[in-house]
Amino acid sequence: MERALFKFGIWTAVAFVLLLALAGAIWGVHLVVEWFGVSLDTWSDRIFLWFLLAMGFGLFSFLGRPPAAGPVVRFNIQRPANIAAKDDITARWRLVNLPYALQDDMVLVLNDEDLPGKEIFASVIAVDRFVCPENDVWMDATLELDDPNDFERLANSSHWFDIRDNAVKSPTEPQTAVPVGQAPKTLQ
Repeated sequence: MERALFKFGIWTAVAFVLLLALAGAIWGVHLVVEWFGVSLDTWSDRIFLWFLLAMGFGLFSFLGRPPAAGPVVRFNIQRPANIAAKDDITARWRLVNLPYALQDDMVLVLNDEDLPGKEIFASVIAVDRFVCPENDVWMDATLELDDPNDFERLANSSHWFDIRDNAVKSPTEPQTAVPVGQAPKTLQ
């Protein structure tokens, strides 16, 4: 009960401060308008002034708004077949928000602040759309590098992460014993 009263007190204080701020803003605008010599003697003058201010604020917030970010997209790049495997890395991935729709056969530039130099181009070869339980839409896109040698260059970026082959252990990791009942079946 005390916690609920505490939360109610906090929200009441916040609402009171916001109300005081709004009253101060209205009073400040009124003083500025009087300072410029605009007459506010009639209600129609006041309503017209507030209407102009509301229109200006609405126009400013509409035009000054940053572009809406699209759904979260996970980029997946498989290791090219002609690139030797290092540390069992089979693919690289990255999460991005794209402000445009992603479609097959698009060509993307993957450079970021960590990857200066020549541009890394990749073609979109597959796009899958998923809906999370929270009704959040996200996408999974498979990319193919135009230059296979750029796969190793992506490792220099802090935004790209490695996918390792779990079937083959890295030589630096010790081998672990697998119980017989859980051992994978092999064809002989």
